[in-house]
Amino acid sequence: MKSFSYKYKSDKELSSFISSHSFEKEKNCLVQVFSGCTDPSFLQSLLKKLTHLIPNAHIIGSTTDGEIQNQEVSLLETIISISCFDNVTLRSGFVEGPDSYENALDLYSKIAKDKTRLMIAFSDGIYANGEEILNAFHDTNSQMVVAGGMAGDNAKFEKTYIMHQGSLSSQGIVGVSLEGNGLHVNTHYSFDWVPIGNEMTITKAEGNRVYEINGISAYETYRKYLGENAARKLPRIGVEFPLIMQEDGLTIARAIMKTHDDGSLSFAGNLPKGAKVRFGVGNPELILSHGRENAQVILKYPVESVFIYSCMARRRFLQENIEAELELYSQDIPVSGFFTYGEFFSSNQSNKLLNQSMTILMLSEKDSLLPKQSNPPIRKYIEEGKEYAETLEALAHLVNVSSYDLKQLNQNLEQRVEDKVKELEKTTKFFQNIFETAKEGIWVLDLDKETIMANEALINILGFNENELIGKSIHEFMDEVSKEKFDIDLAKLKRGEGGSQYELELIHRDKRRVYCLCSTENLCDEEGRALGSFVMVTNITKRKQAEEELVSFNCLLEERIAEEVLKNHSKDELMSKQMRLAQMGEMISMIAHQWRQPLSTISAIIASVQLDLSLKDEEETPLFRDMHKVTEHIQFLSDTIDDFRHFFNPKKSKDTVKLANLLNTALGIIKQSFIRENIDVICDFESLQKPMKLYSSELVQVFLNIMKNSMDALVEHQKKSAYILIRGSEYDDKSVISFEDNGGGIPEAIMDKIFEPYFTTKNERNGTGLGLYMSKMIIEEHCSGHIIVENTDLGTRFTIVLDHD
Repeated sequence: MKSFSYKYKSDKELSSFISSHSFEKEKNCLVQVFSGCTDPSFLQSLLKKLTHLIPNAHIIGSTTDGEIQNQEVSLLETIISISCFDNVTLRSGFVEGPDSYENALDLYSKIAKDKTRLMIAFSDGIYANGEEILNAFHDTNSQMVVAGGMAGDNAKFEKTYIMHQGSLSSQGIVGVSLEGNGLHVNTHYSFDWVPIGNEMTITKAEGNRVYEINGISAYETYRKYLGENAARKLPRIGVEFPLIMQEDGLTIARAIMKTHDDGSLSFAGNLPKGAKVRFGVGNPELILSHGRENAQVILKYPVESVFIYSCMARRRFLQENIEAELELYSQDIPVSGFFTYGEFFSSNQSNKLLNQSMTILMLSEKDSLLPKQSNPPIRKYIEEGKEYAETLEALAHLVNVSSYDLKQLNQNLEQRVEDKVKELEKTTKFFQNIFETAKEGIWVLDLDKETIMANEALINILGFNENELIGKSIHEFMDEVSKEKFDIDLAKLKRGEGGSQYELELIHRDKRRVYCLCSTENLCDEEGRALGSFVMVTNITKRKQAEEELVSFNCLLEERIAEEVLKNHSKDELMSKQMRLAQMGEMISMIAHQWRQPLSTISAIIASVQLDLSLKDEEETPLFRDMHKVTEHIQFLSDTIDDFRHFFNPKKSKDTVKLANLLNTALGIIKQSFIRENIDVICDFESLQKPMKLYSSELVQVFLNIMKNSMDALVEHQKKSAYILIRGSEYDDKSVISFEDNGGGIPEAIMDKIFEPYFTTKNERNGTGLGLYMSKMIIEEHCSGHIIVENTDLGTRFTIVLDHD
């Protein structure tokens, strides 16, 4: 591919530029128009000229808050970027309407396909919800990269325009899709805005319109923290002070796009209710220092063209120093773009709407990388200009108000502590003598039933120390029945009916129940004003326990007798299982020992035959190839012996493997048997590509055992059109494999027994009853998964679930 850019001066010069490069002859030509001029008549005239000069081109465009051409930034100019591709299919389109999500879905259906690599899209900057646009693209094709942004109008926030071919619109979305296997698409972004001030909560919002922050209107929040002068300049100055939140590991800003008469504010993207946000301010030194890193990113990828869609706030914050960020880019690479009201960015199959960010789109049809270059010096940042002074003024006000809020918070906390101390002093003096002499627990509560004081006797009854009780409601130490009893008695006391004794079950620190006899009295000051109440608590647990033990003695005796009988039965059953496991281990060891010598002898004979064939130059004969296959099967048998020997070895290590590869390995071993028995194998597991740490050899044994059982069932029932269907699916936290056949299924009477050791429906020559038992042990104990068996309409389905962790 090749890209060129032109700063519009006149129709005559534009015609000369296009003619000199023969763009009218190109078949795959993309034209992007970035215009700081928002005059509709000029834009319509320009589009008409372009469609006439390059009739086959796909033309999209956007009005801006500044234009980018190579290492220069312009204002109120029009930059025309033209890219010609060799083997890329382009499709472009335009959708107009108020619903951003539906607009994006409609645009995708018109111009994109499943194989689309990239979508460059521009939306209007006033009415569109950029986040809804990106959500729609992700819902239709999560693999597709999205780049571009929201149109600007030089910070007037009145009317923005998007362009497609000869059409112009102030509400909607335009886009071009790029499809081609040889196209390299890479993205990068830089943020560099710093959160400042207290964390706030979005308390009322609908989509991208925020009504309240921390319980007050969104506009008042900005006025409070940025000052009256800055609030009057919203939404323009609000772009420089976005709300910052964390989402999926990315720091994301949301800039104000519009103010409303009811005090609400519309942002470029959604801010959900409950989101935690802070104000953000730009860090010029950080932006410029990261500029070098951004410029070096393109050297890591094949790059023939770079498109930059950067936030208007970066240009307005850095002012004339914005070009210092662009000067670091290689002059050998064509760079073009514009300053947006919101940037579209894709990374790790996730689409995000960004603000205050520079997004970089790198394209190439070549595979080669650019040569490394020396780093040019970063231009010194100069602090001057009226807009920058306004920014500093608002920043100072923000910091001052934040500090004042913290001071007020500390004062309120100190006042609350002081009030509590005075209240405690009053009650302490009144009850001092009682506390020193009482043997019963005394629980002093305020009007909200929260603990003010607790004497040593109460502490001993409940097991909590005094600090753990103070400030806690008495309800926290009761069950629901006791809460109701206590509240009823307290209500009687407040009505002047007098308190009475009642039993409560209180909850001890160690969670056991403490039975208590309680009585409640009002607590008043010297003037008779209610301060709360106090509860006298007597521990009667021992008495209650003695009563319950007397009643339940006979029942307890019967339970103990039954328990002893059950224990003896469990011991007998456990010993039986241990004996069977020991016998199985001895049998496996004997089989492994007996197989070793014959396998070694067979391997030696085959090696001798292969050597003899090689000496006779007969390595291409069918016999030589068959000898090689026999060698592979002998190796598999040898590995199987090792698997049995190491099955219970706690020191064995796991391999990092893909489940699709293990299934292919198992199929390679048993494939000839399926062919011989005329059984079709249907495979749908190639999506199992996530690397997992597993005992690969043991898992292959499980797959083989399940497939062998299915094959035996199909042969036994002499099924016509016999098949085995193997499916695989991956989810966020697990992988699922299923083996399904049409062999008639397993009788329901034995379904619960098939995983038991030594259970089999085959004769002794064809089965031992150990295969499924060991398969279940491998899956559950060695792979931390589980295996399920069920009957289908035609046969049986085994399902294996393996957790990714």
